[in-house]
Amino acid sequence: MEVIFIKDVPGVASKGQKKKIAPGFARNYLFPMKMAIEITKKTAAAVAAHEKIINRRLTAERKKLEEVAKQIEALSVTLEAAVGEGGKMFGSVTAAEITENLAQQLSGLELPKHAVVLKEPIKQTGAHTVEVHLHPEVKTALKVWVIEKK
Repeated sequence: MEVIFIKDVPGVASKGQKKKIAPGFARNYLFPMKMAIEITKKTAAAVAAHEKIINRRLTAERKKLEEVAKQIEALSVTLEAAVGEGGKMFGSVTAAEITENLAQQLSGLELPKHAVVLKEPIKQTGAHTVEVHLHPEVKTALKVWVIEKK
């Protein structure tokens, strides 16, 4: 059964995507939750119109996020951490702390919860570069400075 998704379904498909799926999954979950529409001869015209609207919206959203990515690339985040003898940090700097600090600098912009991606926990003071994923197609780098708390 081929459907077009009206909403994002994590792990399955994103909004506006066409996909072949199991009929039972569609009948029992997607259709009752109004997450997808079946593509048939009758609904083909409506689906095409809906697809155009979604594509325009996604393009506009992507352009906006690309501008935000340029702003983020120009910024840097400075975080203080408790450091013991020998320069060893207590704990680590988390992605949530970086996201919160970045959101404060970008005032008014709400970042996705998991926008900042850390390859490994930050456990040392100094400069670090982390990735920020704003959209599956829009990624940027952010400079993070970790300094000793005084």
